[in-house]
Amino acid sequence: MKYRITCPHCHSAGKVPVELAGKSIRCKACQRSFQVVLPVEPVEDDGEIEDDRPVRRSTHSQLRFWIIYLILGVLVIPFDWFWWIGLESVWWKPMDDELELTSVSLGIRIFGVLISWFCMIVLGVIGLVRFIAGRVLSGARHETPR
Repeated sequence: MKYRITCPHCHSAGKVPVELAGKSIRCKACQRSFQVVLPVEPVEDDGEIEDDRPVRRSTHSQLRFWIIYLILGVLVIPFDWFWWIGLESVWWKPMDDELELTSVSLGIRIFGVLISWFCMIVLGVIGLVRFIAGRVLSGARHETPR
């Protein structure tokens, strides 16, 4: 049995099954999340052809992105420390002795650290752009024409 509900943000109408009562869903029109509050009466089948795609449940992709970003950031610093200092006697010193060049191992070390920090900066910029674009687009969807 389905109930007719309206989005509290953009006021678009839709139908949801009773199983979603009290759960958070995402509006198909404005993509904002809200909690389902069912009306007293279910919707009668009036023969209208309506979009029967299932209502997508709310996802917290922004929060998930920043949590993963912070975890990666916490992992990059010890990795760089190990890459630079931890491998000194095991890898870098024997390489320098074998090749008789210190510039090769130093260049590889610097390259590894720069690549890891570059990746973190690029991910941070992507996250900020997604966050700002999400705010701008959600604000543009809710403007009412005069």
